[in-house]
Amino acid sequence: MSEISPLVRLVDDDDAFRESQKLFLSMCGYEVRDWADPVRFLEEDDMNRPGCIILDVRMPDMTGMELQVKLNQKDCRLPIIFLSGHGELDMAVHALKRGASDFLQKSAKPERLLAAVKKAVTASMEEYESGNEIETLRKIYDSLTPREKEVVLGVAKGELNKVIG
Repeated sequence: MSEISPLVRLVDDDDAFRESQKLFLSMCGYEVRDWADPVRFLEEDDMNRPGCIILDVRMPDMTGMELQVKLNQKDCRLPIIFLSGHGELDMAVHALKRGASDFLQKSAKPERLLAAVKKAVTASMEEYESGNEIETLRKIYDSLTPREKEVVLGVAKGELNKVIG
């Protein structure tokens, strides 16, 4: 089990809506951090921590779609859920093609948002755990002597013990 807990990031310029969603998700057991400004979010968030990002589509200074492009450029692997009061089919298709996890209307039932968050957080935690496992194995391999590495490679290739020896 992981030592780190997931973080749900909520980026929306509508203060009342953002606060209500933060309260709802917190009551469902998630740790939530919120931003009204996408630029501040980019400056302040630790995107290495697993979880997900919930983005409003229409915000001043930078739209959710523009923020998604910036996150992709930063190689951010966190799942993105779009929430929009003004969602259009084309917008949803573009967001999903660029890797968004989900695209919901702000008027959607809270259970739909909760299901989308659960799915996104689960995927993020699995990727995080997998990355940690690979890093641990890499450290173990790096600690081996050159001869031990030869043996490991021989075993991985399926060579017989007498051939490896």
